Parts: sequence; C-alpha cells; structure tokens
Amino acid sequence: MKKSVIVIIGLIYIASIVFISFFGMKMLSYDETVYSESVQVLNEDMIDKVDDVTNKNFKIVQLKYEDGLTYTIRTKVYPENVSNKAVECVYDQERVEVSIETDIVTVKVLPFSNRSVTITLTIRPADGTNQSTEVRLFVKK
Repeated sequence: MKKSVIVIIGLIYIASIVFISFFGMKMLSYDETVYSESVQVLNEDMIDKVDDVTNKNFKIVQLKYEDGLTYTIRTKVYPENVSNKAVECVYDQERVEVSIETDIVTVKVLPFSNRSVTITLTIRPADGTNQSTEVRLFVKK
C-alpha cells in the first residue's frame, strides 16, 4: 500500500505540472522597456555617402552660410514601439549650437573665418543604446 500511494502521488504531481503548463496563465509584463535598435535621419535633401577610411555610412548636405543659419534634422528611432523616442547629439560646440526636441535636432551654425567648414553631428537614441547615425553639414560662404 505504501508503494502504490507514492506512485499515485507522483502521477498526480506530474499530471498537475502538465495541467498547469497547458492551462496556466501567461506571464504579462506591464512595465516592459523597449530599447532602440536604430536611429534614422528623415531629411530628403541629404545625400547618403560612405566614408573611405572607416567604411561607415553618413548623410551629408551642403549649405550656403548666412548670418543666423539654422538647419533642422528630423529623426526617427526604431522600432516603432520604442519606450524613449528622444535623441541626443554629439557635436563640436565651437562651431554650432544645437537644440533638441524629442526627435527634431535644430542646428544653428556659428560664424566662422574659413571659406568652408564641415560640421559632424553624431545622433543617437537617448535611451543609451549604442546605435548612432552621422550627419555632416558642409557649409561654405
């Protein structure tokens, strides 16, 4: 009798595991953070190029300098359901002033003495992931 009781308890235990795994509730996470996979520049007037040295893709646009020149860069962070759609920007603070509103980067070019200047901006998601895109503004007088 002792042996049969242990076998029955073992069978009930295995049956309960199968029953719960089949009919049990799915675990739901309501505070799930979705991190960014990429950031893309949406400006249509920019040209895609590849750097000969690093083989990295970047976007470039040519601008003619005038006092108070500003340029707006529209960005989009992917995937669509990312938790933080904001971007941040790394740039040379001596050549430009940058203001950022979530996914729009506004660049104000400061006066310069050369005939032309190339300004490099690295735009990346604000959630801290290691994705980025590079934008170069070629400005000439």
